[in-house]
Amino acid sequence: MLLSMKKKISIIIVTYNSENHIYDCLESILKYNDIGNELEVIVVDNMSSEVDIMFNLISKKFGSEIILTKKNLKNGGYGQGNNFGVKIASAPIILIMNPDVRLMHPIFSKVIDVFKNPSVAMLGMVQMISQSKRGKSFGINLGCGEFRRISETIIYNKINYYNQARMHLAGSCFFIDKLTFEDIGMFDENIFMYGEENDLHYRLITIKPNSIIRFNKKMHYLHLTDNKKISINVWRQILSSSLYFCKKNGINENLVINNSIRNGLFFLFIAKLRNNKPLIQAYRQWLKILKDEYVK
Repeated sequence: MLLSMKKKISIIIVTYNSENHIYDCLESILKYNDIGNELEVIVVDNMSSEVDIMFNLISKKFGSEIILTKKNLKNGGYGQGNNFGVKIASAPIILIMNPDVRLMHPIFSKVIDVFKNPSVAMLGMVQMISQSKRGKSFGINLGCGEFRRISETIIYNKINYYNQARMHLAGSCFFIDKLTFEDIGMFDENIFMYGEENDLHYRLITIKPNSIIRFNKKMHYLHLTDNKKISINVWRQILSSSLYFCKKNGINENLVINNSIRNGLFFLFIAKLRNNKPLIQAYRQWLKILKDEYVK
């Protein structure tokens, strides 16, 4: 009897009504799998309305190559779903991956080589939002002015300059050492969605300051967000996560609120210059929410 091959990389994909994305996501993984049976793929569903239909289709298309699991009786958020998947993962290297991400070329054998250095804790790649347009591969950590954060994020992403002391990798697709992830407490499940990567990065460099975070300019992934619609609810969730992070780490929450207002005013001005009426309306609505609900 042959023993099953030991896994070297486990991919965790959390789905929530992701039928429009998950099949192509899995197709791209299998298409560019350059390590064969050493790769493990785990799909964790967060109470999708049609989860049984989705899982049945995945089983028919991909067979037993994909591990399918339903987490629990409620949607506990992105972090909780990923934590659940990591706990059942068998490989020492974890890839956290959104269902709207597509791989663009083989990367796994190179990733294994990177993690042969025991000090490497995380690995990020260049995020593309179309075949020719680069997205945000990393962001500036909370702590400086919002306008400075945004401007530096734009500039440094354009030149692919990453500094692990000041920047966190995008949470849509990144590799992390499993033992390190567990040692620093995994994702904070109090953050339902957005801001998990900033919080995770802060704990990593605080708890394990000698850890190395790599950013590989030659590795790319596609994140299908180029035509994403404006959402006040998403902005609310991002602000909520930022305020929670501040409270948790003793940072003045008013700094985030005031910076959000300045940021909204700046982008409202840009929207007016471009005569972008949907954006003008959205930023006006958002500024009213900030002043009515958050300014004390």
